[in-house]
Amino acid sequence: MVDDLYAAQRGLAANALAHAETAKGADAVAAWSERRKEDVARVLAFLEELERGNALSIAKLALANSQIQKLAAGSS
Repeated sequence: MVDDLYAAQRGLAANALAHAETAKGADAVAAWSERRKEDVARVLAFLEELERGNALSIAKLALANSQIQKLAAGSS
């Protein structure tokens, strides 16, 4: 599962940079985040809700992983 999360992180970064136009680094990520703000907000709200629950579990990590991978796979 940790490898999956790292892969999703790489996917998020690659997606941001691929759609960066002329921006680089943090500016590219900010521009990508702005274009995907509804998706990002939904995933962040989901993750915050998981954190509010009691102790972390494998099931919660699997749900978080799924949401992050969906965001990484998105094409905008």
